[in-house]
Amino acid sequence: MSLSLTFQYRTVRSSNVSFHLSSGVNGCYCLVTSQSSSLRPRGVLRTPLLGCRLFQLHTIWGTTLNKKYQGSCLCGGVQFSVEGFSEQAANCHCSMCRKFHGAAFGTLVGVRGLTWLSGRNLLKEFTAPNSTMRTFCMECGSSLGFRVKGTPFEEIELAIATFDVKIPVTIKAQIYTNDKANWCVLQKDIPAFDEGCLG
Repeated sequence: MSLSLTFQYRTVRSSNVSFHLSSGVNGCYCLVTSQSSSLRPRGVLRTPLLGCRLFQLHTIWGTTLNKKYQGSCLCGGVQFSVEGFSEQAANCHCSMCRKFHGAAFGTLVGVRGLTWLSGRNLLKEFTAPNSTMRTFCMECGSSLGFRVKGTPFEEIELAIATFDVKIPVTIKAQIYTNDKANWCVLQKDIPAFDEGCLG
């Protein structure tokens, strides 16, 4: 079995070893390590999928690059990207989330690999009555994030509606439903909790 790959190399150096990361087909990536920094294969390479030894390079197949998911505020002044998401995401019906988002509920999710691309200076925080920190854009007022007081800023949970691309997040619960607006109808296919989500 053979596989055709178009190699587009990006080199990262560590000590005397060069790490070449190349994009492959179907979203797969391969990591190539070599003692030579001068090797730059170009064009289409046809080589066996497994057990590959080409030009004395050792290839590891199936290593996936972290995908970036970008988001922004309404005015576009604040822009960010993340590499991944927490598996726990819920629609929160507490009065503070409803007021902060100006909506029936707020939906925030923990992220990893957060990078602020622009507008970090536009971020402003408000301490809610329950001591949670609510982050928003001071220019357009977009609700951006939430964190418990005293936790590092890097642990902020982001409002999922601020993402500009499709994200791999599934809502697992509806929480603080005792506080929900009387005109809001809960979703029947998502577990609901009077207060915080159990577990």
